[in-house]
Amino acid sequence: MAIITQDDLLQYLYKEISVEKAKCIKKLLATDDAVKEGMLVLLAGKERLKKIELLSPSTRSLDNILQYAEREIKQFS
Repeated sequence: MAIITQDDLLQYLYKEISVEKAKCIKKLLATDDAVKEGMLVLLAGKERLKKIELLSPSTRSLDNILQYAEREIKQFS
């Protein structure tokens, strides 16, 4: 059986993984305590992320980014 990484589990969690690998992970989740524990940690993190209040960047920050991008574009034009 293939080695399953934390990245694989994240992709599984967000349904961004191949069908074959998803089947493998599903099987491991039913039989491998370490894989189950890893998935539980990721699930807890996903739930915590949902509760974080995101703030928009300041207008000044956005202006600085846009000005930087404009300068870089001109440099390569």
